[in-house]
Amino acid sequence: MADSRWVEFEDYVKELMERTHIVGAAVAVSQRGEVLYEDGFGVRNLATGDPVTPDTIFGIGSVSKSFTGLAVMELQDKGLLSVDEPVVKYLPDVHINNMPDMSAVKVKHILSHTTGLSPVNRREDITTFAAHMDYLRSFNCRILGRPGGYFSYCNDTFLLNGAIIEQLSGQRYRSYMMENFVKRTGLPRTTYDISELQGFGNATVPYIYNKHTKQHEERPYPSLGTYEVGGGVRSCVRALLRYGQLYVNNGVLDGERVLSEAALRQMRRPFHQISRKAHYCFALETVPDYEGNALVFHGGSQPGVSAHFGFVPEKGLVAAVLTNVTSVPAKAIWQGAVNAALDLPVRQQVEIEPQYSPAQEELARLAGSYENDEGNKFRVMIEAGVPLIETEGERYQARASDDRTLVFCQNGFDSPIRFFFDDKGEVWVARMGVRMHWKGSGSR
Repeated sequence: MADSRWVEFEDYVKELMERTHIVGAAVAVSQRGEVLYEDGFGVRNLATGDPVTPDTIFGIGSVSKSFTGLAVMELQDKGLLSVDEPVVKYLPDVHINNMPDMSAVKVKHILSHTTGLSPVNRREDITTFAAHMDYLRSFNCRILGRPGGYFSYCNDTFLLNGAIIEQLSGQRYRSYMMENFVKRTGLPRTTYDISELQGFGNATVPYIYNKHTKQHEERPYPSLGTYEVGGGVRSCVRALLRYGQLYVNNGVLDGERVLSEAALRQMRRPFHQISRKAHYCFALETVPDYEGNALVFHGGSQPGVSAHFGFVPEKGLVAAVLTNVTSVPAKAIWQGAVNAALDLPVRQQVEIEPQYSPAQEELARLAGSYENDEGNKFRVMIEAGVPLIETEGERYQARASDDRTLVFCQNGFDSPIRFFFDDKGEVWVARMGVRMHWKGSGSR
């Protein structure tokens, strides 16, 4: 592979950093265990100007979900659970308010965000699984439909995987994960405990970019409570390359089998289609065919975190991108790095929404306000026959890509919104990103 490909990649990263206000980023790529590329961009601390390096620790957000997914699959390897069994078999006290039949909710559904529960109000003050199960029992949950019927990201059901791990292992979730995965696999500079970051050193400061003041604002690392099951890992890109070897080496690391090959195949097998080419799996996403290869990956976002990690199993390729600013295109940087490693055009995208010319009545039925209980909301307006999307205080011109999808451009990349219709042909929910939003009052 020509070095010019990585020069082109670095130019692309710098362009994205300037355009989207990224303070610092780290990138690393390996193939069959050999590092192809690693570097840091920008700074980890605006006040001191300390540079980012491949050893800089960031939050990795929901990339952490794959750690939990591995732990669940390992318990299945040991014969302690089956992902096809109901969650209540392992957590008899769990009940999701308004869920018609809890016995229909299987472990595979909480691994894949397909329980049928839409997002609920986030409660990071809850620190035990028993208390969180009480919360799910009392909250007025809005149910999309039967388990397996709809995909909608829901951290409050995903964290039940952590409760199962505690129940079956007899250990606290964090202790089990540190002993059985972080320490056992020798992941350097990796922890669930934010109090350890100062001792590690070379940890980034998290930031958000205020579009109104045009300034970066420092944020503390969130403590997360029980949500650490889906977002609690802090690590560096070099550690994530080592972690990725588990996947591309079929569960073996340094000669030790950590997970069965069958479990890893099941973990990354497409489970529910979520876009034109992408499917959600068990704590991972996949595009089964990208230029003849499978892409397997997961992103992460928190205050001060935008992350992306993944691998190309056929090529033994692992790539990780960590940044210290919320809602910036870490995925685009990751895709550029994978493209460079595959000797493809760096800017090539996996999915491009097609062009579609809708009738005015098709647009009209999409108009309205949409929200969910996690606090996410957007509005669709039609002005002079043109669809507009209003979200997070910004307004974007949109276009249709089919009769049930609008696309608007954020940070230079297409953001599709998929609308769902009832038997009367009326919209009742829409998925922006990975979360469902209810139209109007939220009733069908």
